[in-house]
Amino acid sequence: MIKDTYVQYQSRKAAKDLFDAMELLPGRVKMERDVHYIDDKTAAMNLHLVLMMAALEDGLWQ
Repeated sequence: MIKDTYVQYQSRKAAKDLFDAMELLPGRVKMERDVHYIDDKTAAMNLHLVLMMAALEDGLWQ
């Protein structure tokens, strides 16, 4: 945990998408420094990319 940090999400869906992405690939999806706002589109794209990475690693696309 980093002291005095915060992130605002555009919606609950944005927060859920980003946390789902972090759970799918633990330790590999991290927040960059100075990120204080996540919009719906950014969160959805992050989740989409993580889902593709997970599928490739599991061999589902081979």
